[in-house]
Order: sequence, then structure tokens, then C-alpha cells
Amino acid sequence: MWREYLPPKLLQMHVDVISALDQLSDAETADCNADVPLKVLKMMDEEDVFNSKLFMKAQLKKCQDESEQAGITGSL
Repeated sequence: MWREYLPPKLLQMHVDVISALDQLSDAETADCNADVPLKVLKMMDEEDVFNSKLFMKAQLKKCQDESEQAGITGSL
């Protein structure tokens, strides 16, 4: 396993950094409520895209392409 190759102090440093980032993330998003529809989560899994901005850009492109095919043109 990869842990065998890291010195204990370095491993602990990584654990500490990840824990601090996790706490910071929790603190920053405490008031954030985001309901993501299950359909969108499934599409994200199917598309194998982990960057939400890239996912939205790809979805917009897909919608624009479908609109052009249907003969509907315009900008959002």
C-alpha cells in the first residue's frame, strides 16, 4: 500500500492538512443548501465528469446541439 512508502511524519502532515481543509469546507458551507436532482447526479456519473463547471459547459453544448438539430436557434 502507498502508506508503506511515506514516512510517518509526512503521512501525518497530509492527514492534518486534509482534516483542516475538511473543517474549513464544513465551516464555509454550513449555510449552503444545494438540492441536486438525482437525475443530474446520475448524468454526472454517466458522463464521468467531476468538474461541475466542465459538466455544465458540456451540458450547455449538448443542449445547443440538440436545439440546432431541432431547428431552434438562439442564445441562452
